[in-house]
Amino acid sequence: MSLENFRSFVDVDRALSRLMDDESLFLGILYVFLEEFKNERERFSDLISTHQSKEVSNLAHYFKGIAANLEIFNVFDLTTSIEQASNEEDWLAVANAFGQLCDEVVSVSSVYEKIKQ
Repeated sequence: MSLENFRSFVDVDRALSRLMDDESLFLGILYVFLEEFKNERERFSDLISTHQSKEVSNLAHYFKGIAANLEIFNVFDLTTSIEQASNEEDWLAVANAFGQLCDEVVSVSSVYEKIKQ
């Protein structure tokens, strides 16, 4: 199992150093992140469309924390943008960042699926 394919999404060296170089642990946490995002995506979208700024901010913050621990830099940046924009009630910026976030998670998930085969 090699994490090299994640390098365009993840600072693999920093992520592994946080996890005592345990690639299996990294992949396990990544799996949980991907499943949670998949399960929360529709609710996240609904919260955005109904302009629930506190809930959007909280959910973005939650995913930002996981992205920070796994060093998934684009996901971290996008969730940070969503959190800030929702606090400012800039719903166009939130929607744009959320679309990009969904695309990024799909890309990470695709690499994950290839590694797990």
